[in-house]
Amino acid sequence: MLKGFATKKQKVRTNLSSTKFFVNFFLNKQNPSAGKLDFITNYKYYDFVYEGAELSPDNNFIYILSFKPRKGKAKYQGKLYISEDDFAIVRTDYALAQGKKAGGVNLKLILGVKVLEDLSKGTLIYKKNESDETYYLQYASVEEGQYIYLNRPLKFIELSNQDKDVVEFDLKIELNSIERIEFLTMANEEIDQKIINGIQEQDFKYINLKKYDPTIWKQYGVIEPVEEMKRFQAME
Repeated sequence: MLKGFATKKQKVRTNLSSTKFFVNFFLNKQNPSAGKLDFITNYKYYDFVYEGAELSPDNNFIYILSFKPRKGKAKYQGKLYISEDDFAIVRTDYALAQGKKAGGVNLKLILGVKVLEDLSKGTLIYKKNESDETYYLQYASVEEGQYIYLNRPLKFIELSNQDKDVVEFDLKIELNSIERIEFLTMANEEIDQKIINGIQEQDFKYINLKKYDPTIWKQYGVIEPVEEMKRFQAME
């Protein structure tokens, strides 16, 4: 085998490893105890208002609380849906409050660089695991975006024994970057540790959808797809 050329199996392994890393990173980031969801971890920075209650499909009451920033450190506004049974958060809808940023750095005057995380919103739905009374992330729709500004002079100098050639120009870049991720757990069940230890990871293929296809989910008992998913169509 020539060095520098990956076999088909190696490529699959690379896809498998990167996919596992991405999924684990995404799940950890959406954990209610993660610092990103500060309206849960730092609730003292927010004002909460009771909006009423609704009945869940399993006949449990769900309390609805709206929230908005009370102090300058708070960033988000939205709603929390809390189970009457065990006071667990079963759903949250959140978005950056007006004028708020999720993060960023502004070195525009010094280095000509500015990055602002000016879009952060999502819907997270958690479902109870009846076997151990814990909750897992059933569905997530998360949208994040950044404003990027770069304005830097560039100079290229050719070093030689003869006269130096100098090329100068100003580089200016201004753009908005938006990423949207949807995650769905189709099945969740307990597996014996011996079975897990004996699992051999197999090659797999991605399904590249060009547009929304309802038949993909036909065999699964899943939640109703959001309108954005139904309108999905890949750009050529």
